[in-house]
Amino acid sequence: MLTTPETIRTLQRKLYRKAKQEPACRFHALYDKVYRADILEFAYRLVRANKGSAGIDGVTFEVIEENEGAPAFIGELEETLRNKTYKPEVRGWVGYFYYRNSSATLKKMKNHLEQRLVTHLRKRHKVRDRKTGHVRFSTKSLYDRYGLYKVPTTAAWMRAHAL
Repeated sequence: MLTTPETIRTLQRKLYRKAKQEPACRFHALYDKVYRADILEFAYRLVRANKGSAGIDGVTFEVIEENEGAPAFIGELEETLRNKTYKPEVRGWVGYFYYRNSSATLKKMKNHLEQRLVTHLRKRHKVRDRKTGHVRFSTKSLYDRYGLYKVPTTAAWMRAHAL
């Protein structure tokens, strides 16, 4: 069982007291607390102790400890978070969808994203009527004006392989 270091407990207590004293208070500047070396190191040890699995980037604890070691990994992570250049690398999507069955899933994802974005835009621009919202925020405008990425609805390997 890991015990929380005193520096982190002190931070937790201060944040707790502030939140209890002023319930309306909003903490807008906590990002600098996220990349503190002691917090990252404790988080690493805590997730390791809980047998955490690989993240979205597919990197496991074994890979980290084989390649660069935990201190170097945490130091690099701290630096990228501090400079706001952290971009997780997405791997592992190749085997996520079933072979020959991904088109339907991709179409459902595309439709869901479009519907959620239209709903968000309607709320943000205070458009109450659904019909007006769908006219004002048409599918074409989602891609052209708002920059929604066009998700391919057919798998590339379907065309690449003879079935």
